[in-house]
Amino acid sequence: MTLSTQPRQASPSTESARAFSRNAVLLGRLLGAQVRLARRKKRWSEVEAAERARVSRATLQKIERGSPGVTLGLVLEVCSVVGVPLFGTTGVADLLERTQLELAAQPKRIRAARSEDPVDDF
Repeated sequence: MTLSTQPRQASPSTESARAFSRNAVLLGRLLGAQVRLARRKKRWSEVEAAERARVSRATLQKIERGSPGVTLGLVLEVCSVVGVPLFGTTGVADLLERTQLELAAQPKRIRAARSEDPVDDF
């Protein structure tokens, strides 16, 4: 399977009308290809993998195509079930804890940066 580098335009009838960046489209396709590869390595049919992940076969097919319209929770569930490693999943709990500590150290509010140039267009 070859990953096309050309982003596919989402049709309003099948996807939301939102345009996704080229990078988002490519990442979706990459993740979908990894899901398909992991499923095939386990020798699971689409139906079997979908049942194990508790999603419809159509949803699994959308994930494997890299469709950006599938909800994140479903994508994460399918990745978990078929064994696609995300974020170096061997240390997910540690990574989550470190990230939460870093977030706690950040200011509670982030204000927009002030412009260096004064606005004098009056």
